[in-house]
Amino acid sequence: MQNKMTKKLLLFYIIFFFSLGVSGDDLHQATMKNDLVYMKILLKNGADPNDFNDYKSAPLHWAAFSGHTKAISLLLQWGARINQRDTVGQTPLHHAVINGQFETSVLLLAEGALPNVQNKDGCTPIYLSNHSDISQLLREAIKEEKEHHLKQITLDITTLVKENKKTSDQVKNNEAILDKHSTYITEKIEKNLEEIKSNMAVLKKQRTPIKLNAKEIEKNKALASINKIKLEKIDKKCRKTLTLHRKRIEKNGTLANVHTKKIEEHASLIKRQVKKIEILKEHLKWMFISNCFFLTVGIAFGFKLWRVISK
Repeated sequence: MQNKMTKKLLLFYIIFFFSLGVSGDDLHQATMKNDLVYMKILLKNGADPNDFNDYKSAPLHWAAFSGHTKAISLLLQWGARINQRDTVGQTPLHHAVINGQFETSVLLLAEGALPNVQNKDGCTPIYLSNHSDISQLLREAIKEEKEHHLKQITLDITTLVKENKKTSDQVKNNEAILDKHSTYITEKIEKNLEEIKSNMAVLKKQRTPIKLNAKEIEKNKALASINKIKLEKIDKKCRKTLTLHRKRIEKNGTLANVHTKKIEEHASLIKRQVKKIEILKEHLKWMFISNCFFLTVGIAFGFKLWRVISK
């Protein structure tokens, strides 16, 4: 599969180099020639650093393939997208790796190039690398990227746990407030009932078998009515407060469920990342074994050839 990919890429670059003399705008031409002065003039006069030529390739792809680090820095200063893909889905880092440009690969990674991007054939830069120093550089970059990603996930989970704890504390606080209001309401009702009983007792004492004090009775009735109205107002207010706190508790409960789901999603993401790392390790292991096998075969073949020549 790797030989087929190499043939495809060689054919792709032959077509690109042939097309350079036929088509392509001035910025592409200046980039290939590493003409920084002309590049600056074009960029200052409105040339788009992300514009594709007829073969869907941006100037940054050419600069990366040719190893023009100063041209790369200039294009990035003028807004070139460092992870922009060409017609076969390859980033500037793919081009630099294919042509063995170590310094260019270092610069692109330092400027934020993603080391694990796949082209349309599913190949990452490390898969296309034929240079051990570039392969080691990409391995370290992939490792750093995954460690950073895992740290970010861990930080997000820690934040969610803290928010969940804060929400739980708010729920507990609201429950305590609700209990306090319930106690206050109960005490008020009991107090008003005692006042009513006291007024009723006074009313009974003022009654006589022969003569009733109509004025006192009316006064006590008025007091009873006033107390009843007060009691209804207090009851209405307390019910409203209870309803409000119930809604807050339900809202906090919903937030707690949402945070729990987010924690579960991040935990699942971590598991998938760990699984991908294990698959990558296995892939690198088999690549190392196959390289050792081909190296051994090459040494044996060279030894036999030397013996034939020496005879």
